[in-house]
Amino acid sequence: MRKKTMLLPLALFLLAIATPALAQNRAGAVTLSPFVGGYMFACFQHLDNNWYYGLRAGYNFTEHWGAEGLFGYVPTESNARGFDGREVSVFRYGGDILYNFMPKKKFVPFLAAGFGGIQINDPSGLNDHERGMIDYGAGLKYFIVENVALRADVRHDLLCEFDKPCSNLEYTGGVTILLGGKKQVVAAAPPAPPPAAVPAPAPRPVEAAPAPAPKPKPKVILIELLDTHFEFDKSALTPLGKEILVKNIRTLKANPNLNILIAGYTSASGSYEYNQKLSERRATTVRQALIEGGIAPERLTKIGYGENRPATYEQYPADLESRAAKSNMRVLFTIVVK
Repeated sequence: MRKKTMLLPLALFLLAIATPALAQNRAGAVTLSPFVGGYMFACFQHLDNNWYYGLRAGYNFTEHWGAEGLFGYVPTESNARGFDGREVSVFRYGGDILYNFMPKKKFVPFLAAGFGGIQINDPSGLNDHERGMIDYGAGLKYFIVENVALRADVRHDLLCEFDKPCSNLEYTGGVTILLGGKKQVVAAAPPAPPPAAVPAPAPRPVEAAPAPAPKPKPKVILIELLDTHFEFDKSALTPLGKEILVKNIRTLKANPNLNILIAGYTSASGSYEYNQKLSERRATTVRQALIEGGIAPERLTKIGYGENRPATYEQYPADLESRAAKSNMRVLFTIVVK
């Protein structure tokens, strides 16, 4: 059989991976992988290259490490003198250890190595025997849905024939089906904090000659808008940010004696001038939203601190996804009781 014809399954596989996918190579999952491809006999076995069919079954110990068992079948023909064209059945079996790279991505390349054997039923009697082998190779899985991935494999089989080392080559395409395993759970966003209530003044003790009560100190209540409440790298509010402001507008309307200082902050990533302007724009956006909600402008004061006064020290300012950077990208407005 010609090599070009044997490459057809792999070509169909490569065309199929043009579709989008989302998935994960899961720890604890059982895998089933039917395949079809080609087997090339490079040893002194007097056999034609031909189609190769089979099934792999395995288990993922972790996201990266897994093991697979294999059973394959090659319906080929002898090219030995006097037996040319006779049908020969070849059986391939073994087990591999797999290491998966980037297990949480759509594309999951992997390496494989293991032990196995090959059994040849040859009518000529020359190759009617069983041989052990060592195999190694690589492959690629591409997840098209959560539990199904397209897959391509290449293996180099090392064995001995007539006391001489030699090697065969196998290449396959197929699918991998995942059963069970630990699925990744996406944590829900924490609910917005409720508006803080204004504490009621403590009752004055009844005395015969009460001393004049001191004036109560102003009460300060902090309300925080996080970076996720604004569009990325912009001052526009997200729907969740607007919802938080609507709830607090009700509290402010019910308490007309509250004045507000709106302060914007950023992370340390970026230039000082850019961070300063972004903090001011975000503080202005919050103030304008409160005014549009019916809060008197004279009750609102805004200021932008930029990257000054961080809530958390940022060891790596360039990492915008760090916990420290997230905590520093915020808008606080301080409510002061008159």
